[in-house]
Amino acid sequence: MARSGFLAGLLAAAVVLVPAAASAQIWSLASPPLTEGTTTPNAGAALSEWTIWYVYPAQQVCEEHRALWRMVIKAEDDESVRAAGRRAVFVKGIPAPSANMDVLEENARRWVRETGAKLRSDKGVTNQVMTAQCVSAADPRLQPAK
Repeated sequence: MARSGFLAGLLAAAVVLVPAAASAQIWSLASPPLTEGTTTPNAGAALSEWTIWYVYPAQQVCEEHRALWRMVIKAEDDESVRAAGRRAVFVKGIPAPSANMDVLEENARRWVRETGAKLRSDKGVTNQVMTAQCVSAADPRLQPAK
């Protein structure tokens, strides 16, 4: 089974197996497939065809990561790399008081530069990242067909 199909199935199973109140808290960052022969995402494709990158416990967490990935794509100058790096450090929470912030931020800036360059080298991937959406496990488009 394709990666996106497997992950979509996993997310759909979560909807069935987890009570409704809890499943509404499961969110995934997903991007539409590319229109065949182009670098343009097909936002009208069925949700089951989208690539699910990550699963998060809440919409806010998903939206924070979505914003980070968009920043990474756009980060080409020192100021935007620094801002994306700082966001990358804090996106998973506040570092421990004993953490060396200079080292964390430098590593994050290096990750932003390298990852951003790799992503930007593929126009299709860049477009998919920029059109990615957070999707709730409770989204009716994930429900099994009757």
